[in-house]
Amino acid sequence: MKINTKFSLKSYYLILLILVTVILFFVHGFPKTETLISFALKGFPQTKNEYYKEYKYSSDSFGPAKIKYSTIAYECTDEEKLEVKPLMEMFIKVLGYTGKRADADKNVGALERFYYFSDENDYTSVKYHTEFITAKISGRNGYMWVFYSIEHLDENGKVCHGSWKIPCYFEIKKLNDEWIIIKLLEPA
Repeated sequence: MKINTKFSLKSYYLILLILVTVILFFVHGFPKTETLISFALKGFPQTKNEYYKEYKYSSDSFGPAKIKYSTIAYECTDEEKLEVKPLMEMFIKVLGYTGKRADADKNVGALERFYYFSDENDYTSVKYHTEFITAKISGRNGYMWVFYSIEHLDENGKVCHGSWKIPCYFEIKKLNDEWIIIKLLEPA
C-alpha cells in the first residue's frame, strides 16, 4: 500500500524519531543537565564569551560534538554563583594544600585528584591561581567551569612541576543538602 499524502509520511517520521529517542533513553539512561537533546532544542550558545574563545583549542577534551564544552559560554545567575561558592572555596583549599596525606580532608569528592602531598612529593610550597567561569544549577544537579594555574616549588623556589591556565569542568550534585563535585574533566 502506498502512502499518498505528505502528512502521513511526516507522521511516520515523527513516530520513528520518537521511538528511536525513547530506545536511546532506555539504553543509555535519561539525559542529565546539558545533553544533546537539550542543545538540539536550544541550540548552541549564540554568544561565545572570552572563555569559549580562549579555551577552544581544548574543546575536544570535554566530549564529542563540543556540547559539554559549549556550556562554558553560559552566563550564570548571581544565585548560581552563590550556590557553588563553597565548591570554589574547597577547590582553592585542595590546590593550596601542602600537608601530609594522613591529614588531608577526605570529603572533597573528585577534587581529591588535585592533592599533592608533601610526604609523597619533592616540593615545599605551592603557588596557584583560580578563576570561576560559570555554573549551571538544575534541581540537584549541575556543572561548574573554572580555570586554574598551579606551580609546585622546591626548597629553592624552583618549579618542580605545574600546570597553567587549565580549563576544568566539574559535574556537581547535591547530596545531603551539600554540593559535591562528582566528576571532573580537563585537557590531558
